[in-house]
Amino acid sequence: MGIYCTTAQLQAVQGDAESFSLEEMDRAIQDADGVINSWLGCRVSLPLTVIPGRLQQVALDIARYRLYREESPQETRLRYEDGVAFLRDFSDGRVTLGVTEEEKPAKTGSRVVVVARGRVFGRDLLDKMA
Repeated sequence: MGIYCTTAQLQAVQGDAESFSLEEMDRAIQDADGVINSWLGCRVSLPLTVIPGRLQQVALDIARYRLYREESPQETRLRYEDGVAFLRDFSDGRVTLGVTEEEKPAKTGSRVVVVARGRVFGRDLLDKMA
């Protein structure tokens, strides 16, 4: 089962669901989850507590596209591209998910500290090597 949609939901929208195994559908859903999380993670803390209907539709569109791979029907490809465009617009701040959770910036909870030793090759050593 995925984060944004289920195998049963994918089967319901997939006209030829019997052409694909449950494992293939589960993998496509996991791939869709990964794509969505990669776009959402820059603006919100994951996992989301509320899954908006728009994200569920995007997940289904991405999963359907992943099922077909290179032989994707044009409508499926266009829906996939629309879904990715929506995710890109969300990450750029042009659209919202329609829930208040998006207003919170992603929490990093850690900081980066850089510690460096002294130079190994300084001007004096390099001059001696010449």
